[in-house]
Amino acid sequence: MSPRLELEPNAELPLTLSTGLYAVTVFDLDGRILEQSKALVLGSAFKLYVGCESKPAQPKVTKGTQPEGERVPEIKLRLVNSFQDCGTPYTVTVYIDGEEKAVLKPKSKKTVKVPKKEMQIEAFVDGKRLLTGTYQNLVDGASVYFGCTFNDHIKNFSSGIPVSFQNTTDACSDPNQKRFLTFWVDGIPIEGIAPGKRGGVRVPPGEHVFQVFVGLTTERVVRGVKDVQSPFRVHFGCGR
Repeated sequence: MSPRLELEPNAELPLTLSTGLYAVTVFDLDGRILEQSKALVLGSAFKLYVGCESKPAQPKVTKGTQPEGERVPEIKLRLVNSFQDCGTPYTVTVYIDGEEKAVLKPKSKKTVKVPKKEMQIEAFVDGKRLLTGTYQNLVDGASVYFGCTFNDHIKNFSSGIPVSFQNTTDACSDPNQKRFLTFWVDGIPIEGIAPGKRGGVRVPPGEHVFQVFVGLTTERVVRGVKDVQSPFRVHFGCGR
């Protein structure tokens, strides 16, 4: 059962969650759905803003002046659209702290300058908020991904024992079973795999949690815990 929380305007409520992708639905007091989006929780101190105004309060600045106190240094962020690997080649509009920063077509990326601080980053598709989340301690040159393939995560799993994943839904006779799948390792999304394709990572010896989801959804089709001591393959689909 998913948690159901009731919040007064401008209120905050702490909640403990595991890393993962969460579907978020906002209702009014009469039970009408106001908004549906997703939140990808990858670390602690995560904040989820809901409602009409997602932009955190900022100091008022007169044009040509700086707010009181030290100047906040800027960093460069690389925004990457990998929704094509989810099977949903969306064009996404990216907002950072409520300000539009980029319109990303499938497979595209853009580098933007932002203040080095906690920031709220959101992706909209056709005017609707699809992904939202807070990011802390981002460094200069960091990448933020929107979609199912996270190249930085692949690089983090680049040494150790090979683990491959194969999407064999292309062999299914029912066209509805041919689906893009996303491979997760230890609660982290790694790579979106098209039907008939394969991917993989390397992991240190020891126990690891492997999961497979349909695209960028909460529909999980595989979950397993394995003590990895030698190369092996994870697959989902038909045949082979």
